[in-house]
Amino acid sequence: LLRSKTVELSVEDFESIRTLAQASEGLRRENKALEKKNIQLSDKVDTLTDEKAMLQKEDDRLRRENDRLRKERDEYKGKFMVLEKLVDKIQEVYREKLPKHFKALEQAIGYAKHQVNKTIDVFKSNNIEKRFKKVDLSPNEKSGYELAEKDQRIQQKDRGIER
Repeated sequence: LLRSKTVELSVEDFESIRTLAQASEGLRRENKALEKKNIQLSDKVDTLTDEKAMLQKEDDRLRRENDRLRKERDEYKGKFMVLEKLVDKIQEVYREKLPKHFKALEQAIGYAKHQVNKTIDVFKSNNIEKRFKKVDLSPNEKSGYELAEKDQRIQQKDRGIER
C-alpha cells in the first residue's frame, strides 16, 4: 500500500483542528490537576476518618469514665446523707440527754467544719457553695471554728520557723 504523506485541508479545517488540539492539551493539564486534587482530598478523607475513629474511641472511654464517676459520686452522696442524718441525730440526743455536753459537741462540729473547708478546692467554682460559712454557724460552732483557725495560724507560724 502506498500512502500519501500530505493531506490537503482547507484553512478553516486546519484552524479547527489546531484549536481542538490546543483545547485538548488544556483539558489534559486540567484533568491532571484535578486528579492530583482528588488524591489529596482522598488522603484527607482517610486522615479525617482515622481521626474520627480515634475521637470516637476517646469519647466512648470518657463516657464510661463519666458513668463510673457518677456512680462513685452517688455512692458518696448516699454516704454523706447517712452521715448528715447521723450527726443530726447525735446533736438531737446530746441536746435532749446531755445538755451540758452539747456545747462541747457543737464546738467540735465547728472545728470539723473548718477542717472540711481547708480540704475544699476553692478554685473550682462549684465548690464555693459547698464551703461552710462562719455566719451560718451556731455560737458554739463559731467558737470551735475560731479555735481551728487559731490552730491553723499557729501551725503556719511553726512551719515558717522550721524553714
